[in-house]
Amino acid sequence: MLLKEKFIKKHILLFSFILAIFMLFVVDFLKIPNPNVVLLAVMVYLTFLGGFRCGILSGFTVISYSIYFFSIQHNFISFSIENFKKVIIIMLVVPVLILIVGTLKKQYVLKTKELQLANKELKRIARIDSLTGVANRRYFDEVLLNEYNSAIRQRSFLSLLMIDVDFFKNYNDNYGHVLGDECLKLVIQAISKELYHPENFIARYGGEEFVVLLPNTDDKGAIILAEKIVESVFSYKIPHCASKNCSYITVSIGVTTLTNFEEENALNLLNGADKALYLAKKNGRNQSRFFKI
Repeated sequence: MLLKEKFIKKHILLFSFILAIFMLFVVDFLKIPNPNVVLLAVMVYLTFLGGFRCGILSGFTVISYSIYFFSIQHNFISFSIENFKKVIIIMLVVPVLILIVGTLKKQYVLKTKELQLANKELKRIARIDSLTGVANRRYFDEVLLNEYNSAIRQRSFLSLLMIDVDFFKNYNDNYGHVLGDECLKLVIQAISKELYHPENFIARYGGEEFVVLLPNTDDKGAIILAEKIVESVFSYKIPHCASKNCSYITVSIGVTTLTNFEEENALNLLNGADKALYLAKKNGRNQSRFFKI
């Protein structure tokens, strides 16, 4: 059905011409009473389907057939006074209908495009964390499931980093939530700097926690990237006098990689990263740790 619709849209002028000619033969062959009413209805349909160009094309066939139909002995030249009036009326009605229907069609197309853009923007907003500008938890859940299933099918590597800003509650309590928000934005900048591949996916998991999904990345690559992120965040030298282990903002990162391709539950990847994050915090924070699942 979709292929037919696409074909018709692509060749709408040709379709309009063929349909108009076909209807001429139908009404003439069947000797339909008041055939111009039928042809006008077809013209209105084609105008709304294809816009002004299709309307003009089909309108020309309506006028031509009207001249043929109402002329004496169908000679296109001689008319009775009554039939001549009918031809004049049709010649006036046709362009008016084309103008009205064509304008409605144009407005319909514009409104449809506006609605599509609005829906696209709403979909984008629904997937984005308003503070940091990265993907939100809901969108991450969708991407995780898709990437996990893809990795299982293709038996390819899939790694996950779970990142937590160290002692962030203390930061908020000491500096306030406004500076806390600015701090998270800077942390995102520091993380994003290290994500070079377009397929790498970052999201805000909740509060001061972020996740990075790494398709086609093995454990060694994920561990190296995690260490780079730890160093990148530290290099920003964001003051944190309320931290218990450093005078600057730092992050702890849990790393895990999909190795069991028979396991079909994506939660195992999350659980593995969470356990690795626990190890990073337990061992002093400002570091990354790997947990094998």
